[in-house]
Amino acid sequence: GALGTGMVSGGRSAGNITITGTNNSVTGAITASGGAGLGTNQIGGNAGVVSITGAGTLSTNTITASTGAATGTGAGGTVGSVTLSGTTGTTGAIVTTGGSNGNGGAVSITTSSTLGAGAITTSGGTALAGTSGRNAGNVTISSGGAITALGAIAASGGAGVLTGDQAGGNAGTVSVTAVGGVAGAAAITASGGAAAGTNAAGGNAGAITVSNSGSGNIVLGALASQTGNALGTGTAGTAGSISVTNTSAGGNLTTAGITTTGGTKGHGGNVSLSALGAVSTGAAGNIATGGGTTITGNAGRNAGTVTLSGGSVSTGTGTITASGSAGLGASQAGGHGAAVQITTTGAVTTGAISTAGGAAITPGPAAGGNAGNITVTNNSTTAGAIALGALTTTAGAAFGTGAGGTTGTIQVTNSAAGLGLTTGAITASGATNATGGNVTLSSQGGATVSGLITTSGGTAPGRTRLPA
Repeated sequence: GALGTGMVSGGRSAGNITITGTNNSVTGAITASGGAGLGTNQIGGNAGVVSITGAGTLSTNTITASTGAATGTGAGGTVGSVTLSGTTGTTGAIVTTGGSNGNGGAVSITTSSTLGAGAITTSGGTALAGTSGRNAGNVTISSGGAITALGAIAASGGAGVLTGDQAGGNAGTVSVTAVGGVAGAAAITASGGAAAGTNAAGGNAGAITVSNSGSGNIVLGALASQTGNALGTGTAGTAGSISVTNTSAGGNLTTAGITTTGGTKGHGGNVSLSALGAVSTGAAGNIATGGGTTITGNAGRNAGTVTLSGGSVSTGTGTITASGSAGLGASQAGGHGAAVQITTTGAVTTGAISTAGGAAITPGPAAGGNAGNITVTNNSTTAGAIALGALTTTAGAAFGTGAGGTTGTIQVTNSAAGLGLTTGAITASGATNATGGNVTLSSQGGATVSGLITTSGGTAPGRTRLPA
């Protein structure tokens, strides 16, 4: 509870709530949050543990189990958690976000049959002055039937706050499993918090995993898992990943844009989307896994891979970017681009695809970053055209006597009889000190390139090409 007027003390702890039975229903809101501290540099109260388990129907309204707000440099209270289970379930919004200086608590929902879930927020609480960012809690949702509704899920770390060097908080992991489809077009975010100060670490990104089997489609919103920005000599956050898989026969997979681009000094995370039906990121859903911008005295950051497979794949006009970033400072190498692989038994439609390596920066010597390969394959012999935007897999430019990056290859194959293959301009050139890459286009119908095809080798430094 709240402290009385004039008291100077840490916040009081919440009690736990445990309900076990058959056909559990709570129509009112449940609150098991710690109390706020009063006075200078006081701790927040501990959050409670909420557990509602049993067989039969499960029905809840809003549930809140947050730590109490600390003051000044006082520690946040001990995190609570929310655990729910039943045969079928309908849950309202769940909040375990930390209070001031508090971490977020874990949330677990399990049903043996259908589930409808509201929004879930487990992010780290707001850090006060002179405090590092707070960590998020993990989210685990498992349904033995269809997930008929799913609200937005936020499990991100909080930002550090001056004074001093303060690290960003870590994201939680998010796991969603269903048998019968996932509806709701929920956005899911699990990104690390940004650092504050001069030399401080960025927060780790979380892994986002969504899977469905049996029957049904997966429909999600925007997905993001990015490292928090690091500063100075601070360590970059660990890259997260995004994996969405639908193994139901003919089941589709739909998302909005997907982002695992590294924050400052951070590598990009891997992205994998797989379904037996259509895979789509919408009319203009970009996929971005590039390496983050680096800081003076550091090499460029690497990109994450992109792997897409389905009965068909479409990003509409959305681009796919898996490029390394440039090094920064004397003798700093460029970051590596990553492979993009698309495999279908039907049509493929994307905007531009880039897997370029990052450039080394003067003065050198310094190596250029490797580019990733671009591979697009339609294995069907009867259905599906391939329509791609510009394709770029250029190695990063070296500097001085630094090694040139390895240029990627571009291979696009359409096995469908009489059906075409179109791309925008194709660039597989070697930058400074790098050779060009191979390009192979194979189609059982026409092959059309709307622009130049360039595979030239790069120029060695200090040499001048004379006219013929």
